[in-house]
Amino acid sequence: MAQSYIPSPIRIDSPGVIFFARHGQCKSNIEWPIEHYQDSLDTLTDIGILQAEKLGNFILNSFPNFTWKVVSSELTRAKETARIVNSILNGALLPAQANINEKDQKEDKFSFRTKIDLFMNWVSELELSNNERILVVTHGHVLENLILKAFDIDSNVIIKTPTTAGQKGIVTHANGGLSAFYSQDLLLWNFHNYLI
Repeated sequence: MAQSYIPSPIRIDSPGVIFFARHGQCKSNIEWPIEHYQDSLDTLTDIGILQAEKLGNFILNSFPNFTWKVVSSELTRAKETARIVNSILNGALLPAQANINEKDQKEDKFSFRTKIDLFMNWVSELELSNNERILVVTHGHVLENLILKAFDIDSNVIIKTPTTAGQKGIVTHANGGLSAFYSQDLLLWNFHNYLI
């Protein structure tokens, strides 16, 4: 577990903190590239299901006094993860959101970031009671862009080549990782599930 700078008096459990998680391991994480890829077939692996269960239990045990609203991207791996986590949290599962889908290869960086900003505006305006919190289940590129924005880092530090599936210059989330953001611009806290 790693914790970055938390400006006083913000606490990880303060109102206004939004929690983000990367989906659990899916088939494309271990079989890429897949010829004739179909999102509906890119389901969680057994490890991905376990990661989602562990994530749900970690949140429940870490924040036992909260009730949760859970929202995911429209992609199968995120929706499955959200459904599993939500069943553990006994929360309210909100409609899936296209603006936090994984980046399409044909999509430029500006359009992608604009969609994420639109989502952040939407999620920040959700009405919550004092003991309600939001969990957003999404994808590595979405989290990567939130982190870049949080620290005002130029996106050109991310170097990708056709032969590397990962990125150089910044570390994002392992499957099932959890982060919290405050006011759309402060990265507060980061948990990676290194157990599996």
